[in-house]
Amino acid sequence: MGGCADQATAAQDNARDHDALRGQIETEQRQDTQDQRELGARNDDADTLGAVLGWTGEQAESLPDHLARCREATALRLEIATLTKDLHDRPAPEDGDTAEHIRQAIDQLKTDQQLLRAETETRLATHLEAKRRIEAVGGDDALARIAAARENLLLEACAAIAICIAAPCWRGPQGRSAV
Repeated sequence: MGGCADQATAAQDNARDHDALRGQIETEQRQDTQDQRELGARNDDADTLGAVLGWTGEQAESLPDHLARCREATALRLEIATLTKDLHDRPAPEDGDTAEHIRQAIDQLKTDQQLLRAETETRLATHLEAKRRIEAVGGDDALARIAAARENLLLEACAAIAICIAAPCWRGPQGRSAV
């Protein structure tokens, strides 16, 4: 009897395993069906997007390759637009301008640039020297105080001279009274 019982247990195990595998296969088939539907929807979306961008599924290239070419074309169009704008921003030669005339104008501009650069350097040196002199007397505040003191001395001297001239006792260079 032991053999029959073992066979019955094995048959039950096989039936249980068979049912489990059948359930697993059915689950995977349902998942595969769902995946196929999602893939179909995505392919439809890709076809719609591709149609907007001028791509059809019959073309030899894939949609990602087509999108890469579209991005490259857009970049090239932007570069062309930038270069066109730069070209329009540059002055065009006047009618009758010869290459020699343009070269002479360029040479003159280079000469003017060198003169302006030299003048700028001279002005910068003058500015730095003035700044150094101001710092030597203690800065802008000290310079203002010195100028104010000088102004006060001049005013006091003028006032003293005015008082002396107005006084009857003042004697001129010959020792005579100026009055």
